[in-house]
Amino acid sequence: MDFTTLTIDALKALAHIVGNYGWAIILLTIVIRALMWPLSVSQQRSMKMMQTLQPKLKAIQDRYKNDPQTMQRKMMEFYKEHKFNPMSGCFPLLLQMPIFILLYSALMSPQFIQNAGNTQFLFIKRLDSTLRTTAGISYDGTMNVSKYDSLTLGKT
Repeated sequence: MDFTTLTIDALKALAHIVGNYGWAIILLTIVIRALMWPLSVSQQRSMKMMQTLQPKLKAIQDRYKNDPQTMQRKMMEFYKEHKFNPMSGCFPLLLQMPIFILLYSALMSPQFIQNAGNTQFLFIKRLDSTLRTTAGISYDGTMNVSKYDSLTLGKT
């Protein structure tokens, strides 16, 4: 079972509970953000620490700008002294980004559009209306179809 199918099944279950795919998407987003909360807090904490240490790091870089090896050694000593890992701000983002990209791809998948595209949410008549209105619009007069694309007539 792939991530798209798993996400769509979760959305179906949530839509069955709350009664609408729009609310199901919002609820799933809240659940995912709640699960990612510790990573976000860790990333924010690391960024704050980096901001407080930045002037001292800049001073080390300015002092040893002609000797890169000594500068690297001094910066490593500085990081150890302050118990700071410069990668700790990037690592949580590296874990979060694939999850959000996969969630986006699940919401854009034909499977989800087939299941939830015709449903209404608040003032939106159809959840797939933004996809349907921009499909096939050519701004330069060409359609950019390659020989490997397959086009089917009569499908909605």
